[in-house]
Amino acid sequence: MSSNSHKVAEENKMIRRFERSEIILHWVNAVPFLVLILTGALNILSRFELFIPPYIGAIRIIHKIAGVLWIAGIGYSFFFVGRELNIANTRNQFKIGLSDVSWAIKAVRSVFNHHIEVPPVGKFNVGQKINAILVILYAVAFVGSGALIWAYKTMLFPWYFHAAVFFITIFSLGGHLYLSFVHPATRPGLIGIFNGMVPKSYIIHHHSLMIEGAANAHGETTAKGVFISTRTEGSSQKPESNMLPDLDVRRTRDRQKSKYRQSERVPAVQSRSADARASSPRGFQRQQPQSDPDACLVAASHGGQSFSREEVDMHKAWDQSGSIGLPQRPS
Repeated sequence: MSSNSHKVAEENKMIRRFERSEIILHWVNAVPFLVLILTGALNILSRFELFIPPYIGAIRIIHKIAGVLWIAGIGYSFFFVGRELNIANTRNQFKIGLSDVSWAIKAVRSVFNHHIEVPPVGKFNVGQKINAILVILYAVAFVGSGALIWAYKTMLFPWYFHAAVFFITIFSLGGHLYLSFVHPATRPGLIGIFNGMVPKSYIIHHHSLMIEGAANAHGETTAKGVFISTRTEGSSQKPESNMLPDLDVRRTRDRQKSKYRQSERVPAVQSRSADARASSPRGFQRQQPQSDPDACLVAASHGGQSFSREEVDMHKAWDQSGSIGLPQRPS
């Protein structure tokens, strides 16, 4: 396989971006919400008498039913289908720091200057975080004002507030749909909200921190829930779920391995040192005589040469017998 074909195959690998619970939550939110937007637009037109569609009464009933299904579906799927992952995603989406602000500024500047590099991000960039926060705010605003309209049909303020939130929603929804279906750079990620898998090239370009440092750790669990598949686009092979580890998890594991290897190395070093002392010449073994006062005295009188305890005792015995000097050491 040539390098170009290998590169294309590598870019066509599919990476799991969303889990089943995330896909369910998205569509439980999206389908009723689109019905609410459509029926709400018809209601507003009929209120201003700009356009009165047929069966307007049925349309208003559908609007109310869709609103109830919307809130009930979101609540059930959030708390009973992948609750831990949904809560973790929500916490992540509400964490907007200086790095997110820097990303937003450089992302806007990169539209006009292609030489500006946008910093890498994780699972959600700041635009996606803001969109998620707006969805939550829309839900609270629509439910609160809609409940008041339903209970107090003659109260005008909830109705005007409901309509104002509707127009604001149109702009953010339009931007979301444009980036999902039209924009060439982000359109490849659309398939992920249907089957959870997106091309690896898309992840590397838009969410590279999801797989940073994971290429050298095949088959390990990751806290971020990122999976890589060797299935290429257009193939019928089922995607493999080779888990890519979180970078911090790998670093912790490497430190543990290093400590384990050091604990194995210390006894081996000590054993080699003992063997070396056992096989070394006699002069290497005599390390203590200098601390003995008698040995120091003898060493001072014989040019600083070191002697063993036996030789010192022999020296004292010869001194007592009147002999001079130490006996000759055996060769």
